[in-house]
Amino acid sequence: MSMSQENVKKIVELGAERNTFIEVSDGYRYYKYLPTKEHRKYDCFNKHNISGRVKSYMGGIRYVNSPNELCKVKGPIYQVVIGAEEEITREITSIVRNQGYESIEVRDLLWKEFLFINHQGMGKARGVKLLCDYFKISPKEVIAFGDERNDIDMLELVGMGVAMDNADESVKAVADYVTLSNDNDGVAEALSKFFL
Repeated sequence: MSMSQENVKKIVELGAERNTFIEVSDGYRYYKYLPTKEHRKYDCFNKHNISGRVKSYMGGIRYVNSPNELCKVKGPIYQVVIGAEEEITREITSIVRNQGYESIEVRDLLWKEFLFINHQGMGKARGVKLLCDYFKISPKEVIAFGDERNDIDMLELVGMGVAMDNADESVKAVADYVTLSNDNDGVAEALSKFFL
């Protein structure tokens, strides 16, 4: 479910007023605003060399020159990401949670410098439920893998929640099994253990 245009605009304005990295996603493309070169640290894509620019563009990344352009993105917006110092992300979290932003969920679970803001109840568990409904299977028949705190609701929902060895300790605590790290083919190890 997408966010209301009004909420997107208000959240973009909160970020712009505080000079933050801002990204909006329509599900296919990521529109990003970086106010200064220092804000590159919040951008996981490197558009600052020629191959990075090509990969970013082909991968659906669009950079904009002003936060106002983010509010003009056509179609539904499913997520807004704010990147800033922890003090600023805490301030924005407090404002969004306490000042009447309807049906909005702030996920500040990953890293202290990032906020992931979307329509309430639209986390990874919701996506798994939708897929299960479509395929007419129970979530208890599903295996899911995770390594960050935004995976917890999904791992708790499914029949077999697998945490990567490099996962946050809170993720490992809810997992049914801890596999090898991402770098050591942990998904393949777990699939081999349980299915081959």
